[in-house]
Amino acid sequence: MVEVLKEKVEKVVKKLYDLKLPEKAKFEIPKNKSYGDASTNISFLLAKTLRKNPKDIAQEIAGKLQEDEIFEKVEVINNFINVKYSPKYYSYLLSEINKPYFFLEGVKEISLKGKIQYEYVSANPTGPLHLGHARGAIIGDVLTTILKRAKEHLSLDYQLDREFYINDAGRQVKLLTASVLLRIFTLDKNDLSWEELITSLKDNEEFLNYLKEIGITLEELKEEGYRGDYIKEIAQEYLKNYKKINISDLEKFSLNWALNNIKKDLKDLGVEFDIFFSEKSLYEGKDFKEALDLLKPYIYEKEGALWLKTSLFGDDKDRVLRKSNGDWTYFAGDIAYHYSKLKRGYTKIINIWGHDHHGYVKRLKIATFLLDCLLNNKNPEEEFKNIKNIDNYQKLNVILVQLVKLFRNGQEVKMSKRKGTFVTLRELLNEVGKDAIRFIFLTKSHETPLDFDIELAKKEANENPVYYVKYAHARIASILRKAKNEFDLDWNLDRFNPEILNEEEKNLLKNLFFAKEIIKRTIQKQAPHLIPYYLLDLASAFHKYYSSCKILGNEKELTINRLILISAIKKVLKELLDILKVNAPEKM
Repeated sequence: MVEVLKEKVEKVVKKLYDLKLPEKAKFEIPKNKSYGDASTNISFLLAKTLRKNPKDIAQEIAGKLQEDEIFEKVEVINNFINVKYSPKYYSYLLSEINKPYFFLEGVKEISLKGKIQYEYVSANPTGPLHLGHARGAIIGDVLTTILKRAKEHLSLDYQLDREFYINDAGRQVKLLTASVLLRIFTLDKNDLSWEELITSLKDNEEFLNYLKEIGITLEELKEEGYRGDYIKEIAQEYLKNYKKINISDLEKFSLNWALNNIKKDLKDLGVEFDIFFSEKSLYEGKDFKEALDLLKPYIYEKEGALWLKTSLFGDDKDRVLRKSNGDWTYFAGDIAYHYSKLKRGYTKIINIWGHDHHGYVKRLKIATFLLDCLLNNKNPEEEFKNIKNIDNYQKLNVILVQLVKLFRNGQEVKMSKRKGTFVTLRELLNEVGKDAIRFIFLTKSHETPLDFDIELAKKEANENPVYYVKYAHARIASILRKAKNEFDLDWNLDRFNPEILNEEEKNLLKNLFFAKEIIKRTIQKQAPHLIPYYLLDLASAFHKYYSSCKILGNEKELTINRLILISAIKKVLKELLDILKVNAPEKM
């Protein structure tokens, strides 16, 4: 109810004073109902800027608002502007709701600009995606889908890229190659355990020479190698394409096989990317060296290792860039990657990572802050005095996604990727489908662990949240078909009569309009779980309305009014499900 007053006041303030709404302007529902439906303190906040009495400002704004037919009454009480809506208010809500994807207007209020990048999933290309990856993928995809659609529908002034970082240069790639190599040598030994396979090759000179070329010991392979059945699939596919073993070819083939399967799983989950960025390219190009050269004033050597002075900027200790054995740390690679992001001109960087990166966020924000300052010829120490705390550096934000636990028949399914004992995203897609995964994975905040019940996700019953929302949409579709086919009714918007709405119907219209605020909050808080929450509430409100109010078979004007209302509910359900990339069925 307050959103409409805010919109109207914003336009009046722009027209009268050529000013934007102050951030602290409040739009509230008065506790005392006699004061009306909504109230604002805008006059107090403009008084200093305009150098005028708040009462005079309030009277000027109230006078302009009174010209709008959606207000039955506008009055100034103690310099607050209070309004009571007329029946035309509900016609206004309905006309707004019936605009295509009207709720995307909420993004417009955030004033996003520049070049924005979301990086998500970024799984090691060493095997199939697991459920933790899927949760981050869906969160990233929904947030970026909103922003992409808003930019397209409203011609907003920002650029958005969705990026997947391919970790194709680390030790995990060597372990993948070694694991596939082991399977190539043991394809005829299906009855042996992992440990027995290792033992069977401990004296195989050819295998050990290849292993040495990869740079992995037999003991390392035994402890850390990848054991899933997919490794055997890669081995079999490699032998179909290559007549002999070449380690360079084997590494490329294994990586490509894993990455292509990851891309297929993501596509079938409805997750899209604009850029797949190779970690290896950082080392093959100039970015890695350039980033470290730029940071030289804050790098020092100690005990044979290279360190970055992160403690100068709020970290509890300095961080290692290169170990004493000469190996570069993951931190050094991530610094080069974020240098690349800054160099590519991103003004807002959002990383969506697993919860296990919690202790890593501060050091990366510090490193990115340093690079940002140095790239723009600013003194990092002076800039840090201004922001005071690295948490206040907003060019880089990290969303940490909590674990997903999988349950079948009431029992948790224990998983380990390295041991090969895990349910893949592909298996879950095949069993419960994209819609259930996408919707249910968003039914809790990313800050909260999620329990996914396979049996519930497949159940066609109201306790299944995605079924409950879909059923509301299908039920409305069924009513509308019946109205058309059996009653030969037409429910064009121009036949809407707000005068005959009951309180429940008025509340439904206000609830539908609130979708715009939900989308705004979703982006502001980076919280896509707000959309399923809203959809479940809306579905519940509709089911309750359907039970309490007869829709078909009333006097004609009342029936048409109700058909117009439920058509609007159907539209909002469908369009928001579309944002989630969940199907809205016409029949169930």
